[in-house]
Amino acid sequence: MRKDGATPLLAAAQRGAPAVVRLLLAAGAAVDAPRRDGTTALILAAELGHHLVTTLLLQGAAPPPPQQVQGAAQGGKGGKGGRGRGGKGGGARHDACASDGTTALLAAADGGHHSVVEVLVRSSTRDLLTD
Repeated sequence: MRKDGATPLLAAAQRGAPAVVRLLLAAGAAVDAPRRDGTTALILAAELGHHLVTTLLLQGAAPPPPQQVQGAAQGGKGGKGGRGRGGKGGGARHDACASDGTTALLAAADGGHHSVVEVLVRSSTRDLLTD
C-alpha cells in the first residue's frame, strides 16, 4: 500500500487492466478498500471510463478464466473474505463516496462515459430490486 492508501486493486482499476483486476479479486482483494481520500477502485474505473473494469468490480470476486488461475501466485485461487460487502464475495458498492462527495456514477457522468453510466445505473437498479 502506498502512502495515499492505494492498493494493487486501485492501481489496476486506474490503469484499466481487467486481467489484473480479475486476478486480484479472485485472490481476495478487498473490492471496496478506499484510498485515504475515500476514492475506491470503482470510482477510479468509472471516472476514467473503464467499462470492463467497472463491470468486473460490480460483479465482485468471480473466478478468473482457468488459464489465469494456473499463472496466479501460489494459493491465490479463490480468496476468502475482504471482498465487497462484508467479505461475502459481493461486488463493489456503487454508492461508495469519496471525501469530496464523488460517487462512481457522478465520476462517470462528469467524464461523459455513457457506457459506464449505463452499467452503474443498471447495477444500482438491480440492487434496489433485490435488497
